Amino acid sequence: MAKIIKVLIIDDSAVMRELLKSIITEDPRFEVVGVSSDPILAKNKIPRINPDVLTLDVEMPRMDGLTFLKELMEIRPMPVVMVSSYTEKGARETFRALELGAIDFITKPKMDASGSLDPFITDLCNKLEAAANAKIRSSVRLINKQDANDRGSLDHLESTTGPRKVKINPSSRSGSRKIIVIGASTGGTKAIQEIAEALPVDSPGIAVVQHMPPRFTGMYAQRINQLSALDIREAQDGDTLAPGTMLIANGAYHLAVAQNSRNEFIVNVFDGDLINQHKPAVDILFESASHYPGADILGILLTGMGKDGAKGMLSMYRNGSYTIAQDKKSCVIYGMPDQANKLGAVNKILSISDIPSYIARWATGNISSNRVAS
Repeated sequence: MAKIIKVLIIDDSAVMRELLKSIITEDPRFEVVGVSSDPILAKNKIPRINPDVLTLDVEMPRMDGLTFLKELMEIRPMPVVMVSSYTEKGARETFRALELGAIDFITKPKMDASGSLDPFITDLCNKLEAAANAKIRSSVRLINKQDANDRGSLDHLESTTGPRKVKINPSSRSGSRKIIVIGASTGGTKAIQEIAEALPVDSPGIAVVQHMPPRFTGMYAQRINQLSALDIREAQDGDTLAPGTMLIANGAYHLAVAQNSRNEFIVNVFDGDLINQHKPAVDILFESASHYPGADILGILLTGMGKDGAKGMLSMYRNGSYTIAQDKKSCVIYGMPDQANKLGAVNKILSISDIPSYIARWATGNISSNRVAS
């Protein structure tokens, strides 16, 4: 029988504490071992109750959630799922929490069209289970790079220029028709950021599906745009996948690649049903890329729970595209890459730190297409 996952809830709202407790208690996978309205009291409880995962709000008395999270990750690293608001401030704080080491986040519940909490309940429980089984990665590099003064947010990035942006003329670069498609879920925000920071400005155009709620994707694109030489933004229907560009799927819509009348690669943004319980879905992006066979498209599947992207990557692989899966050691959750590898859809299995250099070699044609065993 699977081990029961012990959960600690930290939230200053009595209503939210009771809601989370009632939801988690109803699921046989979990046991709520503690509830606290105060991070300082919670910190004292942790050694005694020894939770496997905790939920954490940001705005709380005596100590805010970000300060608590930073201290926790320094003295007792453990899986944390943030409970975030839909506000711009909530999004900024959520991304800061992910950089400090939180595994994932969930937005505070909204009723769906039928007045049901079911989508929130399913999402919360799945994320708690995934977080409890996730790999805790050191966040020291990102913390030091982005916030040497430990200011508790990334607001200062918005007033800095970041890496110098250079416009690239597609006709001036050989191989400019090449594009890259990337899919990720849990742990992907940091993985994509790491890739974006390492790539040169003349890299092929990149389309990204990162599982993330609406409103957060635009903010995420803005934040990593500050850290990269690439032009990074939320995708709009008809945008060109030009060299030096990274387009991130809007959290409310699917994203696909296509070609316009000039045979340039563009993106289509459209509504539709959930695929693999997701919108946007990585499989939609990868399947669209597989319609253009040959070696001009590189598919990359990064950390994340579930199987989204595996079948689409297999279609790409069969049609002659190059494919990369992130390796187990560097994944927060080795779910999606593992599923693709099990299907025989992967040319290369690489650490996240090795992916940018592979992209550079692929862009210049200096790679082998032989499949590498895991």
